[in-house]
Amino acid sequence: MAMERATPQPLGMGNATMILVATAEDSIVAKLEWFRLTNETSERQWDDVSKLVALIGDRLDIEHMQQMAVSIGGGDLLDKLLAGQ
Repeated sequence: MAMERATPQPLGMGNATMILVATAEDSIVAKLEWFRLTNETSERQWDDVSKLVALIGDRLDIEHMQQMAVSIGGGDLLDKLLAGQ
């Protein structure tokens, strides 16, 4: 599903190559999954998602993130993240 939501963006100038870039929401869920898979010890993953939420905040599609987080077994992590814990 993340690939379906990715948007084409130019890489380089002039005759730029187009690449697919994941949405912030899908990046956050992927990092939460990695955090869970590392027994919740990867401070880098948690720091990354915390910064993304702080940066993007109210523009995030929370409903999509909740659905995806539940599908990877990380609904509780998303809840914790969104609560600012």
